[in-house]
Amino acid sequence: MATDFDPYGILQVPASARQEQIDEAYRKQYAAHGSDQAPDIRLREIQAAYRVLSDPAERRLYDERRAHAPAPTAVAERAVPFEGEATVVAPTDTETPLWTTGDIIRAVLSVIAVVIAGSVPIYLLAGQVAGSTDNIDKDGNAIAIVLMSSLLFQAAALGSVWYFGLRKYKLSIRSLGFRPPETGWPWLPFVLVMAAMAIVVVYSLLLDAAGISPDTDLPDAVYDNILPLAIALVLTVAVAPVVEETFFRGFVFAGLSRRFGWVWGALGSGTLFGAAHLGNAGYLYVVPPIIAIGVMFAWAYRKTHSIYTSMAAHFLFNLIQMIAVLAYR
Repeated sequence: MATDFDPYGILQVPASARQEQIDEAYRKQYAAHGSDQAPDIRLREIQAAYRVLSDPAERRLYDERRAHAPAPTAVAERAVPFEGEATVVAPTDTETPLWTTGDIIRAVLSVIAVVIAGSVPIYLLAGQVAGSTDNIDKDGNAIAIVLMSSLLFQAAALGSVWYFGLRKYKLSIRSLGFRPPETGWPWLPFVLVMAAMAIVVVYSLLLDAAGISPDTDLPDAVYDNILPLAIALVLTVAVAPVVEETFFRGFVFAGLSRRFGWVWGALGSGTLFGAAHLGNAGYLYVVPPIIAIGVMFAWAYRKTHSIYTSMAAHFLFNLIQMIAVLAYR
């Protein structure tokens, strides 16, 4: 049904409002009408208005059509006006990411807090199993316990995405990119993997030329015991691609790119992606290529509007790396 749709009126901001004013107005409107008892149509109207005004391209399109409209009505997202009209169908989907930079910061801090709080007792437990913390790297069961601690990050990451993104704004998982790719499928993941491997090889050659040999290998006991090896394989190949792409691309990149543009969003999410891989001093050297790969995966997400593309590339990349490590040993 066609209806008048004025996002400025809905959010109660002037047409000259800055993005900061629009963000603040949206938070106030949502806080006032965001309870479970509020009419769902009002929430969707607020979300639709914010979708238009928080996207520079959509807002510019709206303003242009609004300026030529014979009435105060105007065209909103993806609307095609009838000749001489400017009435539209207000968007009612739940696919557009509406979380703010503040939500992303709170999510990241929550993940860090959970990981820090949970890792200490897990590490102490592993030390008890191994006899002392100095022997953890030599005991297969202790290593398995330490590896399982990475599940803290996985659970905290997914939990923060749900709490600060989906639950808060009543969105579906499609807002995280869980939808069929629009372009570049199925060949793009393979191209991404080849590019990622090239980045790693070139960077490794540069480190060798500089006489740097970072220690990023798992303890030998991992490969001598089936339990820690199985855990490492599952976490690396099956769990990490799903969780990390959901958090860093579907949540962080999507949110940052709406506020700062896709380039800064890709750099920001890629930097966090690299920082998340800091496991020991040796890993500091491999952060730059991880950041570059994260930026590349973010570009793929933007290109296809689907998290499945970067997720598939991430899976293939980790699988190839694990196969190479096992073959080398």
